[in-house]
Amino acid sequence: ASTPLAPGAEVCLGFDGSFNGDSTALVVVSCPVEGRERPHVDVVAAWERPAEAGNDWTVPILDVEAAIRAGTESLAVFRAAEARFESASLENELALVHLGLGNLERARSHVAAATATFDAIGDRRGLAHTTETLAQIELAAGEPGRARVAADEAVAIARETGNQKALVSSLL
Repeated sequence: ASTPLAPGAEVCLGFDGSFNGDSTALVVVSCPVEGRERPHVDVVAAWERPAEAGNDWTVPILDVEAAIRAGTESLAVFRAAEARFESASLENELALVHLGLGNLERARSHVAAATATFDAIGDRRGLAHTTETLAQIELAAGEPGRARVAADEAVAIARETGNQKALVSSLL
């Protein structure tokens, strides 16, 4: 049987997100230290498109971001390399969401956090994605020269690492 979470327990946060037309959820999962113990899962927060919502409904991004930040600040989050990768990937996705909303300052903040984490863990494949995101932000900010420099760097990193997804994104 799973054991409910205790204060100070090592946990991982799980995220399944959507921008519109779908559900978004943040869960916390215990990291059992005993081989016999089963992980315990709790829903931290969930957002589901209301049945009566129109096609323009979107997930409340600021609420989602606040829940993620509160979850990471209030829990002893397990920080394995994989968790850091997931955290950085999530930051990059949040940057893209804020870019889509036109909030370039928030987009820059998220992509900077993602880039710093990918750099710290030595994940050049992840850096290809964040550099491509930065290129999009610079373009939206009316900085085509900076966008070109970032896009060229993203293409170079993607080619160096064999990251075909980042390469295609960078070339589009």
